[in-house]
Amino acid sequence: MVDYFQIFNIPRKFFVDLSDLEKKFYEQSRLYHPDRFSTLGAEAKQASLEKMSELNQAFTTLKNPEFRCSYLLKLEGVVSDTKKSQIPLELTEAWFELQELILEDPRKAQEKSMSFEKEIQKHFSKIKTEINSLEKEYDTGTLQKIALEKIALLLDTQSYLKSLERDFTRKMKHEVS
Repeated sequence: MVDYFQIFNIPRKFFVDLSDLEKKFYEQSRLYHPDRFSTLGAEAKQASLEKMSELNQAFTTLKNPEFRCSYLLKLEGVVSDTKKSQIPLELTEAWFELQELILEDPRKAQEKSMSFEKEIQKHFSKIKTEINSLEKEYDTGTLQKIALEKIALLLDTQSYLKSLERDFTRKMKHEVS
């Protein structure tokens, strides 16, 4: 796997200096731009195009905090294990209750849906705060592997919550309307 951090000669961290990243991206873009290789033949121009493609992919990945997080986990060999993710039981139970209520009393379900939506947002906020704290912990060099594994679990839980939120929105839009 290509190390995008190494391409730009920046440390492997969750929090990167975006202005420094951008500066290094433009410096390398000027060096490898295909126009500079147009007189050197097709092979040199193709190599330049491939390098520019790699630079663009690296820059796109590292400038986006979510992409950077996923990429860093892969780079460090941390694999997601959805079996270990901690799905909030109370939220799952509330979702099942809400689905029953939609069938029995759509008006009550509409009222209850607001508190359910607030609960989902509360969980998202908690996960974001925990991930942010673990990212800082990783960046300082303490308990890096443990921090990465915890981040992976939280991202799995976040993914589940996004799916639940999407299902909730769809169900409320179609069933209650």
